[in-house]
Amino acid sequence: MPCYNSFMDDKYLNKNNSTIKYIGLNNSECINPVYYCQSKKVFLSADDVEKKKCLCKPTSDMISTKICQWLMTVDEFIKYEENRRKTTSAYDREYRARKRGKNG
Repeated sequence: MPCYNSFMDDKYLNKNNSTIKYIGLNNSECINPVYYCQSKKVFLSADDVEKKKCLCKPTSDMISTKICQWLMTVDEFIKYEENRRKTTSAYDREYRARKRGKNG
């Protein structure tokens, strides 16, 4: 009997489902994204953050708690992505210009 992979269902992204805008936990769609996890590269709703306990991670001395260092709000993520695209496109333009100058 072949091994069944749960990611083969229609609700997961491995079926080339391009209509999903916000990828959440388990490769499913996040309905109400509030946070973004930079470590796992997924969007999280308030319920997901509460379930994963991202707002009360233990510190290294295990005495107190802190907010996860990888957690950011969706607004912060959008600003970060816009800034990253501007920086990357400027670098690409400079790189291509330098490459053309050497070849031409």
